[in-house]
Amino acid sequence: MSCSNGVVVSEPGLDIDLVGECETLLSIKDVLDPTGVLNWSTEIEIESWDGVEVAGWPRRITTLWLEFSRLRGRIPRELADLERLTVLNLGEAGLRGEIPEELGDLEDLRELHLHANGLDGGIPESVAMMPRLEVLDLRGNQLSGPIPSTLGNPSAMWWLGLNENRFVGEIPEHFTSLRRLAVLNLSDNRLTGQIPIGLGDLNELGVLFLAGNQITGCVPDRLLDVRDVDVMGFGLPLCSREGEVVVTVEVDGSGLERDLEVLLSVRDELAGDALLNWSAELPIEQWDGVTASGDPARVTEIDLGGYALTGRLPAGFGELDELRVLNLGSGDMTTEAFGPRDRASLKGELPPRRNRLTGPIPVELGRLEKLEVLNLGYNDLDGEI
Repeated sequence: MSCSNGVVVSEPGLDIDLVGECETLLSIKDVLDPTGVLNWSTEIEIESWDGVEVAGWPRRITTLWLEFSRLRGRIPRELADLERLTVLNLGEAGLRGEIPEELGDLEDLRELHLHANGLDGGIPESVAMMPRLEVLDLRGNQLSGPIPSTLGNPSAMWWLGLNENRFVGEIPEHFTSLRRLAVLNLSDNRLTGQIPIGLGDLNELGVLFLAGNQITGCVPDRLLDVRDVDVMGFGLPLCSREGEVVVTVEVDGSGLERDLEVLLSVRDELAGDALLNWSAELPIEQWDGVTASGDPARVTEIDLGGYALTGRLPAGFGELDELRVLNLGSGDMTTEAFGPRDRASLKGELPPRRNRLTGPIPVELGRLEKLEVLNLGYNDLDGEI
């Protein structure tokens, strides 16, 4: 039976293009879905097919949403024959192989979600230059090579997630032209080099994650205005652009404001799944585990023993040059410098909410010349001291 049987497409004589798209999906089903999860069949109307949405007149397939479908196949190049497709979501579907360059022929595509699969290879240039693509989600794969220098249309792209892959090279300067960009996540790759100074000029940028790369140089000072950002965790100096020249920004080391910017920048990296109330909307006196003292005031103590932290130990703590006490442990410390959450450890008992920080101890902590007490006990840290 074919898609013109009057069942799968009710009026095949009027919906000739839809019949063709139906035939395309049936022809690629074994490649995309070798285990037979999908219900695609000529015995079912196409509007009831798993993940298929039909719209417009004449009717065409506009959305293919198969997230979490456990397809375990490969991405067929023939998907490019769905010419009116605007959304393609194959995220977390157990797919393998490369991203077909033919997907770049989908000129109407607005969203491409291929996250959390086992895809390898690079990002095809044709996909990088798709004219109407607004959302590109490739996080959590095994993609490699450099990020294409032309990735994203400046008038379209607003959400770009490439984190948790194996990309190498530098952050493309082209990203500074993506004036609609609101979310940029490049964390946990193998990127090197400097942060393009022009990223700080993107007025819509609200989320920027770069941790887990080998970033050098300096941090554009305007990135500190981004709502959710982790760049201060690199421990790099700030810089700004004066005309065509990038200059280092001298920061007053005695300022509490600078300390708070550091803490805000590392909050999510440290907390992991835990919740810390560190916020620019709260006075410092109300921040979890933070004590500011002295004249002028500086952050001198961070006491987060037993806060159920599950993140990583931030290198940015090395910027808190007046810090005297750093307690991120859950273990036995015979000192009164720690708060009530850790007092149970003085009796040989673990606090009820043990921290489970992972990763290495950053060498940047060695900059804390005034540090008197350091407790990192009973975490899951690794590497060398």
